[in-house]
Amino acid sequence: MKNKLSAILCILVWIAVVLQYYLMLENRVVGILETTIRFFSFFTILTNALVAVYFTVQAKAGNTNPQSFWNKPGTLTAITLYILVVGLVYQIA
Repeated sequence: MKNKLSAILCILVWIAVVLQYYLMLENRVVGILETTIRFFSFFTILTNALVAVYFTVQAKAGNTNPQSFWNKPGTLTAITLYILVVGLVYQIA
């Protein structure tokens, strides 16, 4: 069940990140390189990409290696804190 949920969340987050990049490219006023650099300079995008990578690893490997960086409790805590900051800034600002 955990792998299925991870796979669903992985797909959703990757779609969101790719769609945001597509929208930035469609509405760009500068070159593609500068638009790409601007895209990856947002903390929101970096955090969402980190969440996507986390769920991709969880969906693919699961808990096969408990010593892996992605399976440590501190990793999930840090990612949760980052995405919480993104959500709070979005709601407050």
